[in-house]
Amino acid sequence: MSRAPWESDHDRAEAERRLRAAFPHLREVRYFDEGWDFRAFLCDDGWLFRVPKRPGEVDRIRREVALLKELRLPVAVPRYEHFDGAIGGYRMLPGTTGSGREAPASFPRAFGAAMRALHDFLPSTRLPVHDATPAQTLTAPMRELEDAAPFMDPALLVRCRAVLDVEAPPPYDGPAVLTHSDLFPEHVLLDGDLLSGLIDWGDAGWGDPAWDFAICFFWGGDALLRETLRHYGGPPGVADRARVGGRRMAVGHIAFGSRAGRPAVLAEGLRALDRLGL
Repeated sequence: MSRAPWESDHDRAEAERRLRAAFPHLREVRYFDEGWDFRAFLCDDGWLFRVPKRPGEVDRIRREVALLKELRLPVAVPRYEHFDGAIGGYRMLPGTTGSGREAPASFPRAFGAAMRALHDFLPSTRLPVHDATPAQTLTAPMRELEDAAPFMDPALLVRCRAVLDVEAPPPYDGPAVLTHSDLFPEHVLLDGDLLSGLIDWGDAGWGDPAWDFAICFFWGGDALLRETLRHYGGPPGVADRARVGGRRMAVGHIAFGSRAGRPAVLAEGLRALDRLGL
């Protein structure tokens, strides 16, 4: 079994020590959450600080800080006001994540407009090029799934393998655009029923615009995907590749939730499969 990619080279207490050492003016520091690459702490009156879990993620947050200084979208994005070269903090944005919720009716128009602005944006920041071809969007989660197999119910494992056993559509052959590349409900903020922000930009780079629409298929199936793309006005073929990405996202949630012991993430993936009839 391979090493879990979300494992840190230090524990939570050490992450807090590093944060306090970097920003001694902070009074209250409270652990908030963590993902694959960062631990998040709530500090003082509404500040969120992100601490890299491994040295390799430092370049990731540096690119994110630089990009978000200049990125302008019709929804809010984090604006880092504290950064020591490795640990960064920004004022928390309004709203709560979309995890555990259904996509609101206003989502297609707002998200479509945000993606149009993002994919048309030309930043000065150097960002990686993502090869988000359909084949890669299926092979990576298959590896994640097999790593999680010992932690999964056998029937669910069979079901997830079947979800990924689809023919990949033709790869994207258009110009690479600026993409978020890691959009799922946890990285979408909703203020009531309105899209209020997009967070966690560490994977932003140049690639296939369809990658950013996988969330739509994952979160609401073909109806949400078609309506969002109507407002986006993108090139043909986006929907087919986004469906592949949505399947990958569902299985990725299930694999991560099972192996990492994160029941809420597992439940999100299971809801997606049920919603999609898979």
